Amino acid sequence: MKDIKSNKKAMAAIFVGAVCILLFLAVQNLDVIAKAIGWLSDLFLPLTVGFCLAMIIDLPMQFFERKLLKKCTKAWAAKLRKPLALVVSLAIVISVIVGITMLIIPQLSEAVRVVFSSVNELKNLIAETDGRLLEKIPFGDMLMRTDREKLIDTILEYMGGNSDYLLDTAIDTISLVVNLAIDGFVSVILAIYIIFEKKKFKKDAKRLIKAWLPEKVADWILHAVHVSVDISRNFIVGQTIEAVILGVLCFLGMFILDLPYAAAIGALVGVTALIPVVGCFVGIIVGVFMIFVVDPMKSLIFLIFLLILHQFEENVIYPKVMGKKVSLPSLWVMAAVIIGGRLAGATGMLFGVPITSIAYTLLKEATIKREEKKRLKENAEQVFE
Repeated sequence: MKDIKSNKKAMAAIFVGAVCILLFLAVQNLDVIAKAIGWLSDLFLPLTVGFCLAMIIDLPMQFFERKLLKKCTKAWAAKLRKPLALVVSLAIVISVIVGITMLIIPQLSEAVRVVFSSVNELKNLIAETDGRLLEKIPFGDMLMRTDREKLIDTILEYMGGNSDYLLDTAIDTISLVVNLAIDGFVSVILAIYIIFEKKKFKKDAKRLIKAWLPEKVADWILHAVHVSVDISRNFIVGQTIEAVILGVLCFLGMFILDLPYAAAIGALVGVTALIPVVGCFVGIIVGVFMIFVVDPMKSLIFLIFLLILHQFEENVIYPKVMGKKVSLPSLWVMAAVIIGGRLAGATGMLFGVPITSIAYTLLKEATIKREEKKRLKENAEQVFE
């Protein structure tokens, strides 16, 4: 009995030592780990997006699958019901994405155009005043003495040599757009395959896990997958509902306050709210910029309004909508967003909360089971005493 206890203590000491060494190495090589996670996230991005799209499309698809051709009892209707539900759901999701994009991009482009127009007007004003305006602003006399041609040559030289830099930039931009389009297309195809083959995939994966792993490990993995899917689905549903509510409230508030770009900024705030905690601030920054070029005073009103709305969202909307969908304390939500953003950018921010919630739920369950085992052991020892 003593040998068994000593062996257990030795194994526990080895395990704790190994964990400490791994933690020490991880802290010493955080930059390498961050690069590895970033590389893996880029590698699996189409699959991850496809999986998320599949869960998003599957929600309305289940509804349409129950409702479409409901009264038709023919064999062809049963075969057609699922593909038809998929086409309708996919059309709705794509229409929403395209509609929001077409609403936001033109308004944002107009704001940028207004900024450049204002800059050109200021330049023309300076030219018309023959430099008198430059004399009245800080460092204006220095700007008047500057050799403009030499300055332009210096800037071009710094940029890498005239047209070569511009050509490289154009090629990089085109390459980025093409890669994004290809990744998007691949993600949609993967989502369709996942939806159609989800039952077969689940059955095959379960069979492999049970055949190749010990029973306890296989049961834990299957339970972990079940928890992960439930939490991810609940997070997507809750976050989408919250984003829609926030976007609608933002639009109504801006409409009542007679602020410009109400529809575009409302849609933008709704979309950026999909990223927990920090997403709303992205909407605030872009919204303030868009309104500022039209009316600086109204941009201040918008800033105050959206900060109040953000507090209302954090304290009323988020707890009511999310509830127990994602059982994660607010401190861990903030930590998940910050660390996820540092490790994998916007992708890390978006997926950091559900991943942390999954880990938190599994650890909580394991802790409760371990506490229960210790309690039973203590009670048994008290009985024998």
